[in-house]
Amino acid sequence: MHAWLYRQPYIGQALKDWERTGAIRRNVKILAVSLIAISMTILWLKVEIFWLKLSVSIILLGVSGFIVSRPEK
Repeated sequence: MHAWLYRQPYIGQALKDWERTGAIRRNVKILAVSLIAISMTILWLKVEIFWLKLSVSIILLGVSGFIVSRPEK
């Protein structure tokens, strides 16, 4: 599984960058944060349980902050 993931055209390079330097390319950051934003929008539109929306949103904002704070390759 490890070797297969590293051979994939999109995720493989991101994994290699992370392993070598702990860096995330700018285009990967933009994609990741954009997908998180879309997920949060869907969450707030479709889920009715407020505490669940709030909890998941806090986690996703933390993940977004972590992604944005990593150095760029």
